[in-house]
Amino acid sequence: MDALKTKAARIHPFQWVVGPLEEEPSYIQKSMFGCQGCYLHGRLVLVLAARGRDPWMGLLVPTEKRFHKSLCRDHRGLIPHPVLKKWLSTCRSRSMISKRAPVACLRPS
Repeated sequence: MDALKTKAARIHPFQWVVGPLEEEPSYIQKSMFGCQGCYLHGRLVLVLAARGRDPWMGLLVPTEKRFHKSLCRDHRGLIPHPVLKKWLSTCRSRSMISKRAPVACLRPS
C-alpha cells in the first residue's frame, strides 16, 4: 500500500499567473535555481520566484533593456530588477502580483 504512495506535487504559489500559457503547445516549465523557469517557443519568458526575499521573490521577466520602457508602461508594477539589470521584476512585497500580472506581454503574437 505505501509502495504506491507518491509525493504530492507542490504547486508553485504563482502558478496561476501562467495558467493561460499552459495551453500553448510550446510551453515548458522547469526548475531553475530554486525557481520555475517558463519557456515559450524554446525561450525563457518568465521566472516564478517564491524563495527567499526581495529581490528574489516575485515574477522575473528576462528581456532586453530596449524593451524595458514599453513593458513597464504597459504593465504597471514591473521595475528593473536591482541585481539582474537586464531583467524586469515584480516584487511580491510591492503587491503587484495580482490579476494584472504581466502574462499578456508573454503571449506569442
